[in-house]
Amino acid sequence: MCVTTMVVDSAESRAGGRGKWGFPKELGTLNWFMVGKERSLRWEERGAVIRWTTRGPLLPAILPFVCLQQRADVPLRIPGLARGSARLASVEFDVPAKDDLSYLTGRHLGAHASGASLRIGEGRPPPGFSSSSE
Repeated sequence: MCVTTMVVDSAESRAGGRGKWGFPKELGTLNWFMVGKERSLRWEERGAVIRWTTRGPLLPAILPFVCLQQRADVPLRIPGLARGSARLASVEFDVPAKDDLSYLTGRHLGAHASGASLRIGEGRPPPGFSSSSE
């Protein structure tokens, strides 16, 4: 997978994520809401809202993954592991029409993770990659 958009609320997280892994972190304000079974998250600066309602049993979940990211100086292959509990969710994105993420608008099948931990390993250039400076 490749992370194309990520919002964080601290300059330190933004600098670290961009510099170490090449994650395209943006500074922003996130507000979380819960009404009944519905949860939502609003990214204030972009006016984007994600709403979701969970269904089904809460099950243990383990998700190994690899991110391919482009840091300023080199492409990186970044291993990771997400672990926790998850259940299916009906997810709805509401993104302003002129936003780069507007293609996400609408309903989607998703998952809601709780009690999750995320480990991200050291990023390394992909096998066979050689920079012109070597």
